[in-house]
Amino acid sequence: MEIRQLRYFINVAETRSFSEASRQCFLSQSAISQQIKLLEEELGTQLFLRSTHVVSLTEAGEELLPLARQALKSFETCQEHMSGIRGLITGQLNIGLTAAMEPYARYAIAEMLKRYPKLHINMYMKPTHELHKMLVNHELDIAFSINTANEGEGIESTPINSYRICAVMSKTHPLASRDVLSIKDLAGQSLVLPERNNGSLRTLKQYLSPEDIERVNIRAHVDNVGAILNLLQDTNMISFLSPHSVSSRPNLVAKTIKELPATMQNYAHTMKTVCQKQSCKVFMDILANKSIPYYQSLLEASQKK
Repeated sequence: MEIRQLRYFINVAETRSFSEASRQCFLSQSAISQQIKLLEEELGTQLFLRSTHVVSLTEAGEELLPLARQALKSFETCQEHMSGIRGLITGQLNIGLTAAMEPYARYAIAEMLKRYPKLHINMYMKPTHELHKMLVNHELDIAFSINTANEGEGIESTPINSYRICAVMSKTHPLASRDVLSIKDLAGQSLVLPERNNGSLRTLKQYLSPEDIERVNIRAHVDNVGAILNLLQDTNMISFLSPHSVSSRPNLVAKTIKELPATMQNYAHTMKTVCQKQSCKVFMDILANKSIPYYQSLLEASQKK
C-alpha cells in the first residue's frame, strides 16, 4: 500500500468520479483506475461500486476512507516536521473559516504566499458545523469560527479576537447618517440575514426580545456574506454583520446597535491529537501580530470619520 494510492482513493471517494479525480491529480483516468485496482487487490476487497454514470463506496470503502484520511494527514505532518527542521515551509495548508474571519485570513494568506513560494494554501468558507466536521475528518489543519467546538470530538478552541455585531447598510441608506442605532430605528426596515445557523444571528436572538425581533422585517436569509454585501450595495436593505465585513466595501457602513453591547469571540480550532504544522504556526503568528492589529486600526480609523 502506497501513500499515493490512498491519495487517489480519497480523491475518487470525495468526487465520486474517476475522471474528476484524474483531473485533480493530473493523471490519466486509466492510471488512477490502475492504482485503485492494485490497492483493492492488496486489500483483498472491492472499494468502489462502478457503473456507467455513478461511482459509490462499498462498505469496505466507507470503512477505509477515514483511516486513509488519517494516514495521509500523518504522512503530510511528517513531511511538514522534516521541512520545519530544515527551516523550510512547504506543502499544503488547509484553512477553514466563517465569514467573520475572512478579512483577517485574507491578509494573512497573502503574507504567507509572499513569504513562502513553495507553500500551497487551500481556504474553505463554510458554516461552523461543517468546519468542525472537516477538522475531525482531517480535511483541515485549522478552522476559525465564533463558537467553541465540542471538546468531546477532540477539538481544542483558542480565543483570538472579539468584535461587535453591527447594522450594515449602504452609505445612501436613510439611516447611514446616524452614529448609533436602536432596534426601534430598524422597525419596518427590510433585513437580509446570514444563514440560519450563523453565530451572529444566534447572538442577535439571544440579546433581543421577541418583540424586538418582530419589529424588524426579515425578508431573506443568504448563506454567503459576499452575496449579502452585494445586495446591500444595490438596495436599501440592512444586515447584521461584523464591522470588518465592510473593510473593503467603501459603499457600505457598519453602525453600532445600542441594544447589543456584547461582543462576539472568534476562535481558532485545531485537533488535540494532531501535531500542528509549522506553516500553521506561522499563519497564526501573522494573524495575531499583523492581520488582527491591522484590521483593528482600520476599524478604529473608520469610526473616527
